[in-house]
Amino acid sequence: MASRQRQIELLARLFKILGDPTRLKITVEMLKGELNVTQICRKLKMSQPTVSRHLGLLRMSDLVATRRNGKEIFYSLPPKILRALKALLQRGEAMIK
Repeated sequence: MASRQRQIELLARLFKILGDPTRLKITVEMLKGELNVTQICRKLKMSQPTVSRHLGLLRMSDLVATRRNGKEIFYSLPPKILRALKALLQRGEAMIK
């Protein structure tokens, strides 16, 4: 039962943070793989301060993992978040069909 409660809390936190369109766009891009800030800015045609601010919020919420390579920081979705998002997207697609 406690495990189910943790899953519900994780999903609630996920929905809350992804309720912002910019954070949702960033997250969707990271479904494809690891990216740095410059790559995200180019893909979304957004400024670096805007992307960095949203990445910071995603990081504080533990929805994004980081990896440093020299001066660059790469952002990715942790495995448990990636699995949850993929499952939600698959269910959503099934409901639309």
